[in-house]
Amino acid sequence: LPGDIGEVEEGEPLHLECQIVPVSDNTLQIYWLKDGKPIPTGHRFRTFHDFGFVSLDILDVYAEDSGTYTCVAKNALGQAESTITFTCRAKERILGQTQHPSSVARIQEIEAPKAAPEEIPDAAKEAPRFIKHIGTGEMMYVTEGDSVYLEARVSPADDNSLTYEWLLNGKPLMKAHRFVLSHDFGFIALNILYMYPEDSGTYTLVIKNAAGEAQSVADIDCAAKGSMITESFHPNSVQRIRELEMPLQPPDERPEAPRMAPQIVRPLPPQLDSIHESQTLHLEAQILPVDDNQLKVEWLHNGYPLKAGSRYRLMNDFGFVSLDIDYVIPEDTGTYTLVVTNPEGC
Repeated sequence: LPGDIGEVEEGEPLHLECQIVPVSDNTLQIYWLKDGKPIPTGHRFRTFHDFGFVSLDILDVYAEDSGTYTCVAKNALGQAESTITFTCRAKERILGQTQHPSSVARIQEIEAPKAAPEEIPDAAKEAPRFIKHIGTGEMMYVTEGDSVYLEARVSPADDNSLTYEWLLNGKPLMKAHRFVLSHDFGFIALNILYMYPEDSGTYTLVIKNAAGEAQSVADIDCAAKGSMITESFHPNSVQRIRELEMPLQPPDERPEAPRMAPQIVRPLPPQLDSIHESQTLHLEAQILPVDDNQLKVEWLHNGYPLKAGSRYRLMNDFGFVSLDIDYVIPEDTGTYTLVVTNPEGC
């Protein structure tokens, strides 16, 4: 190691390096001392030893790192040392000098007290006047239901203290959705969507500000229409409406058709042979009358009503009557009877 490297700037990295022999001695021990004591443990101190090269890196040098650093190589036959000394001067912790000298003058200029703006006296208010009046001086005649639009142009247009008011026969105009008011850029308007006879009279627009006031008038006469409309708007439909509203004639009563006693047109087969167990049995007959809703159909087995079961399927539709037994068992043997009844007989 060089004996003395002088002064090192604070915050800069420092690299110390030396070469030792023997290279192949695996019992060789290397350690670093600072002022005779082992260097402190920390991430800033990194040591290296490989193939006879030994180094110490200090990532950021501080003032307290100043002193004498010794590299000691030791084995069973003895030891060797190499020493280096350096000094690190601490930087000032508080920076009193500006980092941007050109900006100081601008900051001082911004922070300097501002001169009070020169007060400009308000311009004298102008008395309001009408450039265009709402009326022509003559009576305006309208019919009930017509719309009326009254518009005036006033001056000064840029006076935000200017107020206006509409009067009807000397009284403030009532508020209603039929009366639409507007005031913009010196134009003042009243739009009456549809007129009634009671809207007839003298309309006055009054404008005011601190310097005075002005008025403009318009006379309107609204003629009334008939209040109740008795004439038909669709004369051709009156007769059709009368026809629809006339009472309906009761329908002609028809005598009921005479009922007939039930008849079996096509009877059941008298006997069925060669029926084996588990076969399907189908019995069918045709009866009259077909349209008798009081007709009752009943099946008997050996003189008793046929018992209910999932194997028995009955049908009666448009005079056709049938009985289906899905699979026959020995207990189904016997006489099956079809009985058809209504109030007229059996």
